[in-house]
Amino acid sequence: KSYEPILPHEFDYDSEHEEKMSWMEEKTKQLIQDFTDVNEAEKAIMIMWNCFILPKRPLADHQVPSLVREFVEQQGGDIIKRGLVKNLILHLTNLHSLVY
Repeated sequence: KSYEPILPHEFDYDSEHEEKMSWMEEKTKQLIQDFTDVNEAEKAIMIMWNCFILPKRPLADHQVPSLVREFVEQQGGDIIKRGLVKNLILHLTNLHSLVY
């Protein structure tokens, strides 16, 4: 600990954030790849979603709809190219049943 004051622009900055996210993303990918009861397309969607959501740190269920919209806006093209639309719908259906 130090007694140096934190400046206003430093409140949201974590110097280890990028390193932590990289490690967490890799661990998430590894854990999902170890699943035996889902197919590769389902794993791909889960990895995409989890890597998207990790740095966001949602705190409440009411944040989920706007995060889903943002996810689809950012990843939609890749999801379509990879033929994962049906898997996305299944993932979102499961997410909806968990949240609501």
